[in-house]
Amino acid sequence: MTSLANQLKSLALPHTQAILGDERKRVSLLFDPSEAANIDKEAVFAIGISGLEELVEVDNIFIEYQKSLFNESASGLQRLTQTSDVNKKLDETIKLFLLHLSPYFLLKPAHKTLEWLIYRYQVHLYNIDDLLVCAFPYHDSNIFIRLLQTLNLSDPKSKWHWLEQAQKHGTQLPCQTIATHAYKDEGFLNFVSSIPEQFIDVHGFERTGSNSPVHAAVAFYTKIILMGIHMSTTVKESFIAQLATFLLKGLKSRNDEYKCSAYMILSSLCSRVSLDSNFVQSILPLLTKRMTVRNGYEAISCLVLVLRTQPSIQGFPKRCFKHMCRLPGIVQHLEHLHNTGSLYTFWKPLMKYLVPAAIKDCRLGVTSSSDGGGANEELIAGKPSYWPLLESLLSDCELDEDHAGYIIQLMCESYVENKQSCHTEESQSSLTERVQAMLRLMEQKYSQAVDAEIQKQMESCDDNKLMQEFALLSISSFKYKGSDDGVSMLLRLNSPYPPVRVQGVQMLAKLLQSEAADSIDGEFVSNALDARLRDDDVSVAAAVLDVDYTHLHHYLSAKQLVDVIKSVHTNKIRVPCCEVLARHPHIAAITDDVMKLALMNAHQRNRDILSLICSMGLPLLEGLVVKKANYYEKFRETVAKNIAVHDQPNTQMEILMEDANMDVLQEMFAVLVSLCAMKSVSLDTKRVALSHLIQLQHKIGLQTKSQDSANFPEESLAAINTGIIKIFEDWSGDWHSSESVVKLYHSFLSNLIAERKVEMIVATVDSWIQKGDFDRSFVTLVMREDDSLTLNLLHLVIELPDDILDGLHLAQNGKFTVGCLLSLLMSDQKMIRKLVLKLLARLDGLSDNSYKLHSFVAALLSQSREIKTDYLHVPEGVAKFLEEGKFASTLNELLKLIVDETLPGAMVRGLMLALSSYRDSSVLVGIKDLLRRLLDSNEGVADTRLLCACLDRFDESSAELLAKEKELWDLFVTALQSPVCQQHALSLVSKKMFDGLQLAALKGAIISHSLDIYRKTEHVSVQTEISKLIKRITLPAEVVTDILNSPLNAEKTDDSMKTKKFKRSEVKTSALPTGLDGTEWKRVRLLLEWLQNKKKLENSGLLITPLFNLITCLLETSLESPESDYMKHLLLGSLDNVLNKLNSESDEKVPVDHLNIESIVQCIRTSQNPQTHQQALLVLKSAAKMYPNRVLHHVMSIFTYMGANIMRQDDMYSFQIITKTLDTVVPEIVKASDDSGEYTITSIVRVFVDAYPHIPEHRRLPLFSKLLHTIGDYKYLYACTCLCIENLTTSSPIPESTNEYDWKTTSSQPVFLLSLFTKFPLTSQLEACTRMLEFLSSLQYDSSDAAAKPARKTPKKAKLVKSKNSISDGLFDTTLRTPKQLRHFTYESSAFIVSLLSSSAFVEQVVNNQDDSDLTSNFNQLVEMGLCYIGFVAKETSKYANHPTAKFWKALLHKAYEVLDKVNALLPSLVFIDVISSLLKSDLILIRRKALDLLNNRLPQTVFKENELNSLVDLIPIVKRIALDHTSEVDDNEDTTNRQTALFSLKILTRVLASTHSSLFAELLSELCEVFANMQMVAVQANILLLFGELICQLKVAALPSLPAMISCVVSTLQQHDLLHSNHLLWISAITTLQKIVESVPQFLSQYLLDLTTIVCKQSSVVTSGGAIYKGYKAQLPLRLKSLRESLAREFSPRVLVPVFIKTYTELIAYKPEAVEMLMGIVADHIASMGKEDLSAQYHKLLDLFLLALDYRATQHEADPFLLEETETSIISATLKMIVKLSESAFRPMYFKLYAWATREAEVSDRLITFYRLSDQIAETLRGLFSLFASHIVKNASDVLNLANSSKTSKNTLFQSSLHRDTKNMLLCKAILNCLFKCFLYDTEGFVNKQRFDMLMQPLVDQLENLVEEGYEEYVKEYVVPCTSQLALAVGDDSLWKPLVYQICLKTRHSSAEVRKGSLHVLRNLNSKLGEDFMTLLPETIPFLAELMEDDEEEVELLCQDVIADMETVLGEPLQKYF
Repeated sequence: MTSLANQLKSLALPHTQAILGDERKRVSLLFDPSEAANIDKEAVFAIGISGLEELVEVDNIFIEYQKSLFNESASGLQRLTQTSDVNKKLDETIKLFLLHLSPYFLLKPAHKTLEWLIYRYQVHLYNIDDLLVCAFPYHDSNIFIRLLQTLNLSDPKSKWHWLEQAQKHGTQLPCQTIATHAYKDEGFLNFVSSIPEQFIDVHGFERTGSNSPVHAAVAFYTKIILMGIHMSTTVKESFIAQLATFLLKGLKSRNDEYKCSAYMILSSLCSRVSLDSNFVQSILPLLTKRMTVRNGYEAISCLVLVLRTQPSIQGFPKRCFKHMCRLPGIVQHLEHLHNTGSLYTFWKPLMKYLVPAAIKDCRLGVTSSSDGGGANEELIAGKPSYWPLLESLLSDCELDEDHAGYIIQLMCESYVENKQSCHTEESQSSLTERVQAMLRLMEQKYSQAVDAEIQKQMESCDDNKLMQEFALLSISSFKYKGSDDGVSMLLRLNSPYPPVRVQGVQMLAKLLQSEAADSIDGEFVSNALDARLRDDDVSVAAAVLDVDYTHLHHYLSAKQLVDVIKSVHTNKIRVPCCEVLARHPHIAAITDDVMKLALMNAHQRNRDILSLICSMGLPLLEGLVVKKANYYEKFRETVAKNIAVHDQPNTQMEILMEDANMDVLQEMFAVLVSLCAMKSVSLDTKRVALSHLIQLQHKIGLQTKSQDSANFPEESLAAINTGIIKIFEDWSGDWHSSESVVKLYHSFLSNLIAERKVEMIVATVDSWIQKGDFDRSFVTLVMREDDSLTLNLLHLVIELPDDILDGLHLAQNGKFTVGCLLSLLMSDQKMIRKLVLKLLARLDGLSDNSYKLHSFVAALLSQSREIKTDYLHVPEGVAKFLEEGKFASTLNELLKLIVDETLPGAMVRGLMLALSSYRDSSVLVGIKDLLRRLLDSNEGVADTRLLCACLDRFDESSAELLAKEKELWDLFVTALQSPVCQQHALSLVSKKMFDGLQLAALKGAIISHSLDIYRKTEHVSVQTEISKLIKRITLPAEVVTDILNSPLNAEKTDDSMKTKKFKRSEVKTSALPTGLDGTEWKRVRLLLEWLQNKKKLENSGLLITPLFNLITCLLETSLESPESDYMKHLLLGSLDNVLNKLNSESDEKVPVDHLNIESIVQCIRTSQNPQTHQQALLVLKSAAKMYPNRVLHHVMSIFTYMGANIMRQDDMYSFQIITKTLDTVVPEIVKASDDSGEYTITSIVRVFVDAYPHIPEHRRLPLFSKLLHTIGDYKYLYACTCLCIENLTTSSPIPESTNEYDWKTTSSQPVFLLSLFTKFPLTSQLEACTRMLEFLSSLQYDSSDAAAKPARKTPKKAKLVKSKNSISDGLFDTTLRTPKQLRHFTYESSAFIVSLLSSSAFVEQVVNNQDDSDLTSNFNQLVEMGLCYIGFVAKETSKYANHPTAKFWKALLHKAYEVLDKVNALLPSLVFIDVISSLLKSDLILIRRKALDLLNNRLPQTVFKENELNSLVDLIPIVKRIALDHTSEVDDNEDTTNRQTALFSLKILTRVLASTHSSLFAELLSELCEVFANMQMVAVQANILLLFGELICQLKVAALPSLPAMISCVVSTLQQHDLLHSNHLLWISAITTLQKIVESVPQFLSQYLLDLTTIVCKQSSVVTSGGAIYKGYKAQLPLRLKSLRESLAREFSPRVLVPVFIKTYTELIAYKPEAVEMLMGIVADHIASMGKEDLSAQYHKLLDLFLLALDYRATQHEADPFLLEETETSIISATLKMIVKLSESAFRPMYFKLYAWATREAEVSDRLITFYRLSDQIAETLRGLFSLFASHIVKNASDVLNLANSSKTSKNTLFQSSLHRDTKNMLLCKAILNCLFKCFLYDTEGFVNKQRFDMLMQPLVDQLENLVEEGYEEYVKEYVVPCTSQLALAVGDDSLWKPLVYQICLKTRHSSAEVRKGSLHVLRNLNSKLGEDFMTLLPETIPFLAELMEDDEEEVELLCQDVIADMETVLGEPLQKYF
């Protein structure tokens, strides 16, 4: 834009934009700009007034604008001509109106008023800001965007330019966008912030809520500001500063919504930034100053948030506090905020003012509640009451300890301050009472905080009596009052200072001795005394004990005293307590507890307490004197003796041990030891004591470890040790054999060692030495397998003095000790081995080297280093020494130790482990007695590990010994059968050991025993071990043959015993089915399970014969059972395993006679188990690898069974079986195939084909693919296809007609074949198709159908069949099939080839393999064979032309052509053209026609290249010769068909070639015109006409030379009516061609247009009058004619077509009315397509046309008026098309002219009917706009209604000369009433005024008396009643309703009952329309209704009752009271 343009634009005023705007468009809110430009000022003003009136009904505030903005005088206001003052005042009015309008902005009436403001006042130019203030709160609405689009926002300097994007896109304006702009633009921020204030100034502050006028504005402002605050991470200072002003205004506002908005904004602002403290301090008073009940919660919430988020603000002014306290519901608000956790920083500022004010109120006596209000919505005034507020807050809110202490502090300070100000006793009493109640409340909820704060205040103010008085207020009863100093007893008892607590106890003691003792709470005293007895300070507890014993016994129970003695740790307290306990009267009830106390103090050596307890006379302490020196030992002995003599010693022991502490348990342990050491105690009691000792030892050990408590005192432990030693010394019998004694000894000794009590341990060892039992005791305890004890005992023995150790003679006599040490060398603990070696070295050094094991020990000591490192060196060293032969005697000594029965098992096991590496058989022989003893033990094996260690001697080295030593073999067998060591014994049978057994009998015995064990055992682990045994050994076949033959041998034995006369040479009889449950069969079954996958099998060929014998045996069983099937499965699996093993071993072969293939086949046939079938096939597969010829001998029976059975199985395993069978059997057959092999393979394929229906669907394709890939797809694919189709045709019903030869509908098999073909190369598929066609051509067809079923073959023929050896011989045997089956097979085969060639998969393969050179030859062969096949079929077709099968051969020939068609579709275009050219030259007419069909199918689907188009041109002469040659000698029908096909081919060629070869086709067009003239064949004529149409479409201007001739041909055809009616196809072709001519060259048809239009209208009228005869293909004719009429109306210009309309109408008016209707339809369509310029140019001609046409009724005045209505309706419709396109200025004179045309000649009254019918339609179309013109017809309508009323004129003056006078009269009345009804209905401009009402009212009412001859009731209901009621609604004046109703009521007195009924109908409708307004008309109506209630006519009376009932329903009250 230039600089000058910018300057001019800046100087432009808004009004200049309006003046200089585009006249074709006008800015509008409701209408499109172009549409709005056509709406005049009156219409817009009417719209605005309508909207304002609707707004007035909503809000009366808008009434004042009726005289200003919406005054009629304002309609001519121009703002341009007004002064600035006037415009300023106008702006203020508009602004005020827009602010009032904003709450209703989304309503439709508001949009109407804005439309007027935009139109008249240009508010979109002058008042943009005010307009946006009104609309911005609704920025997310569509109407806001529409309003934006009325503004000019293109100026970049405009402050509203940022809205331009939303204006352009028409999308809603997001809130985020507005907030962003407000944050960036300060001016817009001021604009948004000022919106609420403007609304409040206009609407006031009283109304609030969602219905408030300011609600939307405040919500918009709040939303924008809040989003602006959160727009970025930091808030700009300028934003805050600008916002502060409006924030203060909001806080000061009296509008609650605006105020709440300020609260929200302030809260959000404080949460984001830290504000200036001065600013916040100035805001705080405003937060609470104008609080109301409605916004009180929000104000307090805001205040709380400010305090929480602004660290610089620590409190709020006192006036804020006063305002808050005046607020009703303040407690609930604060409680709710407290529950949300928001009041933490608010409590202290609040309580700082509230507590002093509340206590001051107490002093002044002001305690009334201020929280009772809540309904007052105004500002809260008056002085609040603080005490109830404080009380409610402290009761309802839970405070933390800090705040509670702060409140107590404030209460204390305020109490002291106010107490000093009290001058009257009443005020003091009131203050004290109130504060005491509050203090008690606080004490209940926050006792710790209250006590702490009171204590703090007392410490800080010791001398202040008022402070102490405040402290006394917390006491709840007078009984706790203290001495004169005023300090409470309770505080003293709980004081942190011991002297004070002593004083409290003393005060309590005095109180107990006072008279008030009876009123004291006993529980309190008991708790206080108990607590102080347990006091940490001794003086306090002593003070309690100074209390009188009587009181102590009264308040303290004996149990409490016992607990106190247990818990206190000083004798200063415990002894006096015990003295009190001793005197307690209820001590007898707790003797057990006292006894536990005695045990505890005895353990602690507390002699004083123990002495006091003894004086209590306890039964267990009877006879004890503690004063003696050895009182402790006497105590144990006394207690032990008394327990032993107790009636129930066990119960007493349990009581003393129950819930006892460690001291009691340890002392009880010592007591029980003393009890066991007493000789006088019975053995049973000792055993009970021993059991408790073991339990105690466990408990003491656990508690010692967990609690880390002290152990036994030294003297106590020594006494216990002595007691235990004495137990062992005095124990009757061998204590080594008593497990309980050993366990106790072991446990106690372990504890001594753990506690390092060396002296006691030495004492124990000394006891062993003195008793001479060291060797035995040492071994017994060491072999307990406790490493800790073992280590300590070894240490102990090593540390013994040499003289003691030497005196024991352990090396010479201590066989147990030396053997034990040797055994301990096998320990995995290095320290144990180290100590053992050290002890052995010391023993060896002390001995004289004469003991037997000296050398052996010395040898071991020589390897000490290795043994210390790894214990496994011990057995290796032992084996090394023994193998050297130096220690033969040592081995004997060790074996003697091992077999010694007195040695512990652990020691023997250790010795066995030491000998584990020495594998000499002598060891096994030496320990056989031990092994026998272990296995023969009746009580079970004591040490299983020892037994396993002994059994480990059985290995490969002992295998030979087992064969010699039967005793050892028996022991091993016994071990195998022993449940204890069975699994271990089985694991010893290794491969080497099994192979080392020389005797096969032993190996067999192991297998046999394993079978028996496996069957009988219930342990899975044992079965698993047996399975592992079988897997790891190499199994000789001869070992198991006996087991396999055992069932057969047993059966032979049974049979020979039953009958000795009969001997069998072979095994033929099987065991009965029940025999399978026998032992032998079970053993065989288990053995077979093992043999299934056994790989280590020697001489496996030996198993074949037994396995086959077993199978034969099972097959001869007639009954089937699951056991039998499973056995067959196992046998077959074993056979398969053996055969596979033999196949893999080339050296080992089985004689062919041993393979009983017949039994396998028989097994397949007889069994119903699929698993058996699969396994048998696997056996056959394995056999085929070995002897294929023998399997080939049985191949057909195998595959026959597979087809009938196994292929039906739907599982992957079965499929794999078949696949493997194909992989093994079939290849061998293919290899062995000779001349008869192909026929055999074909037979195999037939087996699969026959089984096809039973093969699972998803298995078919993989199975057949595998089969064909195996036998050769190139050679046998077509054979498989033919067999499948043969199976289909022979198994499915034979169709009765050729129409049923649809292979797709008969079976899914051909679909499967299509999928099968895709699995093979394309060359194989083409070869298969070629061979199939060749095979079909070679078949011999017989015309006779006499043989309905195939004849039976003679034996000779059967023999001939078997001698066939070619593939094709086995495909379809014509000697076995009927001729019909042969034809069916041929047809289905051809259909399949067609389907294959057209399948997408095949075509895709062809496309992907175009470059394959081999495909060319394959396609050539296929085309050649296809042509030969066509020739063959054509020959057969001619041969059987007169035969019943002729239709079949024709269908087959069609299918053969289709084959060629599909092949040609795959051919390149040039090759295709050559083929078609040759076929078109054929002599056979059918071939030529088929070639044309192929051409027609190919041409539309192919895009030809340039060279290919040239080849197509060469086809035109050939095709033209066929189409135009009429010299053919063949049948006319055939010739006609070929001509039609050739013409269709020319049509397609025209479409392809005409654009590039126009001259050639122009010549063709000329030649066709000549041929058409002489053509007699109607069908050919129809095709030529269609070719005309295609040629004219393609050639266009090039066809002009032949256009006249072509038009002549078409017109002449259409004029032959008889020919057309008999040949509808010719008719349709002619119409189609004519339409194409009209659409192609309309510019050159002017001279033919009149004829064409006339013909089209006449043809259309004929078709329209024909009606229902045009069905089926004939239904296209009406559609084609309709399309042609539309083309005529659309293609020609108005200057050409409009004159033709007038001429055509003149010609058609005498033809048929339907023709006129067709013409009017063309006229209407043409007018609809005309533009304004054309319409203006042709206006007068069209008006003349319509005046002529509208006179149609007048010209046909003698015709039936009803028959003219349809034609007249079409004329009126066309006229309306023109009227709706006219402007007001053009329509007004036209309508007046029509009015004058209808009324100027009174004698031609028929025009009135047409005129009013037209007016009715105009009113319906224009609706409210028609009222602008309807005023001109009101007078005439009134007059005509009077003239047409038969009751007013004795003789009708209208239609006097007409034969149909009454009918026309009625039609005229109906038309007038309809027209008036529309005027009244759409009256929005005040059309019905008083003058017009008076003019029309009486004529309308009088129509009730217009009694027509027929249909009076319908006339009244349908026309008179609606029109009259609508007249009343339109006038809307109740003063005019009354005369109307009165006149209607007068009609109720008419003599005619019909008139009276009609009047009632009018009244009923008026009542329903007017509703409650009809109430004012009741006075005029009731008298007449009363008369009608007594009418003579019953119908009138009943109708009157119904009318009254309806009135009552509408009016809502009964009318009977008015009668």
